[in-house]
Order: sequence, then structure tokens, then C-alpha cells
Amino acid sequence: MIYMNIAKIGGKIQKLRQLKGLTQKDLGDLLGYSESFISYIEKGERNISVSDLHKLANIFNIDHDYFFDKPITVSQFRADKAQDKQNIDYDEIIKNFINYAKKQEK
Repeated sequence: MIYMNIAKIGGKIQKLRQLKGLTQKDLGDLLGYSESFISYIEKGERNISVSDLHKLANIFNIDHDYFFDKPITVSQFRADKAQDKQNIDYDEIIKNFINYAKKQEK
């Protein structure tokens, strides 16, 4: 079973949202959730799916590893939107996530 520190991830989502100048409603609209659900996620009171973390990574133009304790640089955060259009290898992302989770269980 894979465990995520939802409070830590929620805090990272909140920080990214604030840096991007988005409200909880704005972010909820982008993900298809209510403002209150985004609030619960940011407080670590609700889980967020891995697929939604991938959506967030695309919204904030960052590597999904950021949510799992890999730091990002300001230049990565502010990277050109043209990078959003690159092909994403989801199989590779899932494989890397599973390998990361296995290492965390040890």
C-alpha cells in the first residue's frame, strides 16, 4: 500500500497556489472541485489522487516529484508555458512513483 503525507502535500499545494496568485476557488475550478474541497486538501483533511497531483504539476509547470520532497527552483516554477505542450510519458511517471513509494516503505 502507498502512503502519502497528505498534510505536507496540502501545504505544498497551498504554497504553489499562493505563489501563482490563485484563490482556492480558482484552483478548484481548474481541477473540477469546490473551493471548500481545495481548502480541505490544503489543510491535509482530504486525500488527493495521484492523477490530480499530475494535473497540479501541469498547472504549476513543475515536476510532479515536488509533491514527494524533491525541491524545485524558481526557474522551474516560472518556466515558459510552451513546456506544458511537451509529450508526457505517464507510464514512466507511474513507474517512478511506484519505485519512490517502495523506497519510502523500507
